[in-house]
Amino acid sequence: MTPEEQLEREAAGRRLAVAATASSVALQVLAVVVGSTFRRPTADAPGAILDAPRHISQHAAGYIASAALLAGGYVLLAPVLDYLYGAAKARRPDVPSVARFTAYAGPILLGLGLVALQVLQVVRADDFLSHHPGDYFAARRVVDPGAAAGLLPAGAFALGFALGIISLNAMRVGLLTRFMGVLGIIVGVLIAIQLGGSSPVLWFWLGALAYLLAGRWPGGVPPAWQTGRAQPWPTAQELRARREREQASAAAPTDRPAPQRPRSRKRRGRGG
Repeated sequence: MTPEEQLEREAAGRRLAVAATASSVALQVLAVVVGSTFRRPTADAPGAILDAPRHISQHAAGYIASAALLAGGYVLLAPVLDYLYGAAKARRPDVPSVARFTAYAGPILLGLGLVALQVLQVVRADDFLSHHPGDYFAARRVVDPGAAAGLLPAGAFALGFALGIISLNAMRVGLLTRFMGVLGIIVGVLIAIQLGGSSPVLWFWLGALAYLLAGRWPGGVPPAWQTGRAQPWPTAQELRARREREQASAAAPTDRPAPQRPRSRKRRGRGG
C-alpha cells in the first residue's frame, strides 16, 4: 500500500476511531459515577465479610450496571488500538503482529471478567441470604472471584501489553508525541497492575488521543499523519541542538556593510 492509499484508509476510519475513543472515556466515567452511588463495604471493617452479601444483594443492579459500563468502555478500546496499530504498522512493518491480537483479546477478556464477577457475586449473595445467613465461610465464597479470577488478569495483562507496545511503536514512527507515547506505556502498565481498574490517567490519555486524531492537537498534528511515512519525533538532544542552532542563527549579524563605490579618476586638463 502506498503512503497515499494509507492516508485515504486512515481518513476513512478516523471518525470511527475518535467516536470510539470518546465513548470509551464516557462509559468509564459513568461506571465510576454509578459505582459511587452505593458504598461498598470495607474489606477490613469488623463484620465486613458477613455484611458484604446483604450489601451486594441490595445494590445488585448498581453492581452489574457499573461492571457492564466499565466493560463496554474497555471493549471500545479495541477499535481505537487497532486503528493506531494499523497506522504504525504501515509506517514500520516490524511492529509485532501479536499487539493487534492482544488489542482485541485483552478488552474482551477483561470486559467478560468484570461482568462475570459481579453476576456471580449477586447470585451467590442471594443464595447466601436464603440458605446460609451468618455462615462466615459461605460469605467468603460470595466475594470470591471464581471464574473471573482467570479472565481478569489475562485480560488486564493482554490489554496492558497491547497499549504499551502500540504506544511505543506509534511514538517511534512519529504518530504520537513523546509525551503521549510514554504516557500510553505508563497507562498500559497501570492497567496490568490494577487488573483493569479504570483511572483518571487513562481518561486523560484517551481524551488527548481523541483530540489528536480529530486534528485539533496544539501546534498541529505530527507530520507522520500527513505524509503517510515514518517521521520519528525528535529526541530531547535533537530538540536542544535545534534550539542552539536557531539561537546562534538569530545572534549572527544580519546587516552587511554597503559595498563601497570605486573612486573615479579625475580627468586631466588638456593644457596640463
